[in-house]
Amino acid sequence: MLGTISSYFNWLQKDVPTGEVIRYPIVKDSFQSQVEGLYLVGDITGLPLLKFAAKQGHDVIVNIADELAKSSVSTRAGVYDVAIVGAGAAGLAAGLEAKKRGLHYIILESARTANTILNFPKEKLIFAEPKQIANPSKLPVREATKEETLETWQKLLKEEQLEIHEGMKVTNIQKKGDYFDLSIESESAITAHKVILAIGKSGSSKMLNIPGETLPKVTSKLFSPLDYHNQDLLVVGGGDSAVETALALVDAKNRVTISYRKNSFFRLKEANADRIKEYEEKGKIKLLFNSELKEIREKTVLLKQKSKDIILENDTVFKMIGSELPYDLLERIGITIENTWTFTRFLLYSLGVFIFTLVYFGKHLNGTKLLQLESERRFAEWTAPAVIVTGLIAVVFTIYFRANRDRYSTIKSFIAPVFVGLTTIAISLFSLWYVSDKKTFLLLGQNPGFWYSTLYSVTMLIFGVRRIIRKRSSYITKQTLSLLFFQLVMLFLFPIYLPWLFQNGYLPKWLEEMAFPNQSYWRIFGLILAYPLFIYNVLTDQPSTFWLILSFLQTFVIIPLLIYFYGKGVYCGWVCSCGGLAETLGDDYRSLAPHGEKAKRFENIGQLVLAAVVLISVIWSLGHWTSYSSLKVWGYTLKQVSESLRHWYELIIDIGFAGAIGLGTYFFYSGRIWCRYGCPLAALMHIYTRFSRYRIFADKKKCISCNLCTKSCHMGIDVMGYASQGRPMDDVECVRCSACIVSCPMDVLSFGQIGKGHPHDPTNRPTKLYSLKS
Repeated sequence: MLGTISSYFNWLQKDVPTGEVIRYPIVKDSFQSQVEGLYLVGDITGLPLLKFAAKQGHDVIVNIADELAKSSVSTRAGVYDVAIVGAGAAGLAAGLEAKKRGLHYIILESARTANTILNFPKEKLIFAEPKQIANPSKLPVREATKEETLETWQKLLKEEQLEIHEGMKVTNIQKKGDYFDLSIESESAITAHKVILAIGKSGSSKMLNIPGETLPKVTSKLFSPLDYHNQDLLVVGGGDSAVETALALVDAKNRVTISYRKNSFFRLKEANADRIKEYEEKGKIKLLFNSELKEIREKTVLLKQKSKDIILENDTVFKMIGSELPYDLLERIGITIENTWTFTRFLLYSLGVFIFTLVYFGKHLNGTKLLQLESERRFAEWTAPAVIVTGLIAVVFTIYFRANRDRYSTIKSFIAPVFVGLTTIAISLFSLWYVSDKKTFLLLGQNPGFWYSTLYSVTMLIFGVRRIIRKRSSYITKQTLSLLFFQLVMLFLFPIYLPWLFQNGYLPKWLEEMAFPNQSYWRIFGLILAYPLFIYNVLTDQPSTFWLILSFLQTFVIIPLLIYFYGKGVYCGWVCSCGGLAETLGDDYRSLAPHGEKAKRFENIGQLVLAAVVLISVIWSLGHWTSYSSLKVWGYTLKQVSESLRHWYELIIDIGFAGAIGLGTYFFYSGRIWCRYGCPLAALMHIYTRFSRYRIFADKKKCISCNLCTKSCHMGIDVMGYASQGRPMDDVECVRCSACIVSCPMDVLSFGQIGKGHPHDPTNRPTKLYSLKS
């Protein structure tokens, strides 16, 4: 049984890439970090391209020069206008522009000038991508080999005589008033008005944390493959760096083995993938997939492949598992890293879940039992919980302000968070106070659902317009307008005015009797929210033929057909109200989505929710629509069991998961937690999507593995894993939001249909392409 379930889940996931997202420092406009006056440029910002680095280095000096010209801060003897930490492409470009503009600058390099390029393998080709981006810097970036690039740069630096100091490792940077003090290992500190961090991320190699890792024969760099000949070498890793290292060592006449923990290479550039395949087929290299290095010894290495131990003769181990940012240094400086959990963030997260629990239970349960008591002491009974809720919110926001006091030094900076805090208190108290039998002018005699829908719709409208203005993409504009139409018109205004339309004869009476018996107008939500997302048109005491037929057509005919041609996102990304809020309010938080293997496995929870809906539906139909209703199960009739199951489903899934948790985690795990992990309709559509022709295609040759596409996906899809392979993206979670396509700096990605001739479709036949960038 468990084997069958596991096989089903594997079929659903179908060997999807599960790469993680690197957490980079938070960078604001004009390359500024959260520490005012301290800037981040180059690879440390997440764009691994020399042309981008050179452009950023040039542009940041332009901004700094303008700021210094307007600044009223007095100059001090021995104080630099700008200190540039790092002498890579970004740092050198910044230095060249600083000299040109007459700034008093210094470049501090912990190792050697252009150290990252010096560490490249011999004759490695350096690309001048993206070609559509101009390089305003004096530092040339052209398509050339490592050696040609270094020769050109060294000639320029000799002419310019930049103020570069090598061997100067910066250990700390602290802001004191209007100046920065830079601590340097074994040297005197220096002071500067502005600081640029251009240190890249290649200095700190990741650790294997195994015995023998510190032996002299272990290295994370290959300077020249000619330093090795006729040796037994092990390369650990499965990325381009690992494969390029292995190929170069094989060409230098060595016996090379690659150990990689996964079952295949996932993110190789096309040329590397072709060459490694060729070398393996010719027996020039040995590949050990699903293997893990366990110990490094003087003359051998111990690996484990599945349950088998492997001992190999070994002279050198190349640890090519990537590098990581200098998080310790960044945290000492006070630079905030993306998606970092702190005590303050945990408090805000707890508050978010608490508030939406309050809101959702207030919407569904019409206030607490205590508040529904008819008593003269009602106001007093309401005061205590109101004070508690207000106090909790006030305490959390006070802690937040104190922990982030450097960011809130002016009255203007307080406006947004204070507005959020007051709005949170207002919504919370309203949810707590509302009781269904109150008919006051303020409430206009409406029920909690009306006010919840009003808040939901207004929020979507405000943030939807904001998204359209900010993104300036024709695709995103159309998608957002579609989502706003279905929420504002079909799920808000239409249900409100539906009784009026029937009463005034705008809709036929027979339709009301057939679709809304006993004036059950709530059923109209099923017109857009299909079963099994909206189960209540099916799980009723007296089934409506109208809704049973419509639900069947929606769920098993219309939606599968649309998905076959356009993917699951045709509903989740263009129609559904859950997706609507995620694409509008949640747009700024999409990069917080969980990624990786564990996050992928948790997506199968949705299949369990779907199975629960199917089981409840079967029991309900037997207990309400057949002669088995009085059948006893553990002392309860089948009808009672079905009603109890529906009640608990509504409480746990609809109110708890979709409401309190789904909305409470918006600003911490992205807006698609419910869609991704809990929605039963999405889970059903995942099955349909396995047969869909819809794909996101990639021009593999243009992919620079910057990971921006994966980072922007709030469904946790490793888009870069697909793009770097040139594999059409077939992850069932995709909702066609286009964030990956729009965020790609190289225009690698595009929508299309497999088997219809997309230029990057392996089947290679004509197709229609969808232009996303305007």
